[in-house]
Amino acid sequence: GSEILKGYDGIKYAADHGARIINCSWGSDGGGNFGQDIINYAVEMGCLVVAAAGNDGNSNPQYPAAYNGVFAIANTQINDVKASSSNYGDYIALAAPGTAITSTVFNNQYAAYTGTSMSSPVVAGAAALVKAARPALNLLQVGELLRVTADNIDAKNPAFVGQLGKGRLNVERALSETPPSVRTQKITDFEVRSTIAQAPDTLYLFFDLKNFLFPVINLQLTLTTTNPGVIILQPQKTLSSLATLESKLLFGPFKVVVPLGIAANSKVDFRLLYSANTGSYQYFETFSIVVERDYLDINTNSISTTITSNGRIGFSAASAENGTGFLYKGDQLLFEASLMIGKSPTMVSNNTRSTDDEYDEHFVKKVRAYEVVNNIDSIKAQSEFDDSANPLPLNIDIKHTLIAYKKSPNDKFAIAQYEVFNKTNSSLSGLYIGLFTDWDVNGGSTNVTLFDPALNLGYVY
Repeated sequence: GSEILKGYDGIKYAADHGARIINCSWGSDGGGNFGQDIINYAVEMGCLVVAAAGNDGNSNPQYPAAYNGVFAIANTQINDVKASSSNYGDYIALAAPGTAITSTVFNNQYAAYTGTSMSSPVVAGAAALVKAARPALNLLQVGELLRVTADNIDAKNPAFVGQLGKGRLNVERALSETPPSVRTQKITDFEVRSTIAQAPDTLYLFFDLKNFLFPVINLQLTLTTTNPGVIILQPQKTLSSLATLESKLLFGPFKVVVPLGIAANSKVDFRLLYSANTGSYQYFETFSIVVERDYLDINTNSISTTITSNGRIGFSAASAENGTGFLYKGDQLLFEASLMIGKSPTMVSNNTRSTDDEYDEHFVKKVRAYEVVNNIDSIKAQSEFDDSANPLPLNIDIKHTLIAYKKSPNDKFAIAQYEVFNKTNSSLSGLYIGLFTDWDVNGGSTNVTLFDPALNLGYVY
């Protein structure tokens, strides 16, 4: 389609001027924090943002449709088969008719168009209708009602099972039925590492659940996975009831056995099945958890960060993956932080970006990150690694320690320490040790880093 200018500004303008259902029949590849911030703003204002999923015929996410909190709409034909051009995927909320739809065009004319840009306003219009008929519901609840009353069209779309959201919009059901809608708000997971060398680790999963719609009775949750070797010990649990807008925190635990020998930082895909109201309510959610982590999250009242086993801080993997980064009061301030050690331009060991999308990976885990202390006052964690993956190694061992304090005013920082051991028989002279950091304080474009020689202090603002 044609370019759209200042679309996200338009969403904010609409929210600021009282619109509560916002249709976006536009989109593009590549989402950023700016767009997600705008969506969060609109949702907090009480808006339902409905967006076209895209017309590339693939599952590559389009934005704003794929942002958290957006209602992404796929395009179906008159026979409920997905239009070949329509996108699909995990980010779709619903499907709706979008093939040969008559609409107004310039100069008092009508024309028929096909695309998710036609499906999206069908759903936005249905939302307005439901809100008018059921004024007690907020827009988040209206969206949920449209989703849970949709007709399942998987049988007509065998190649896209679970990729077309909850199915095709059914306005009559949305106006007449009183279903629940239970969604996971947060997943809390922790891996209990086995103390016996050849015994597997255990993953404990807890779910914060919320019922957005009508009351639910005897809610049965079943956890499944298709990952080979992963065993769920207690796959099923029952919750007696959840009233409208009631939450249940830390529902669980679901115990998962992580197989021995699984690769570090493996993603395990799960599906959580919901059944309630004597089987009339059926739903599922999918999510993935990283297991056999070589990193450890550390939290105080004010900050959250991650110690890794490869010299990085905040994220264990490239491109801000596998870790928490550095959150201060919930704001993400960090994109990358990594140890660098060198003695000449050709002899530098690091796990740092060398270009925009290429990273050096010189440091190799010896002892994965583990907790040394976690008491009422502080958390201390350690890991060990060497530079054996560097083609020109310095032949060093490094012990990494991260300490964070839990009580104010010292809960606002973490102390990182690196101890460097020379493994060779000759001395290493002229060694430089530093941290490469890419901060995103209040967004990434206006950051400044300075050094104060009097205080021997580097700082960013």
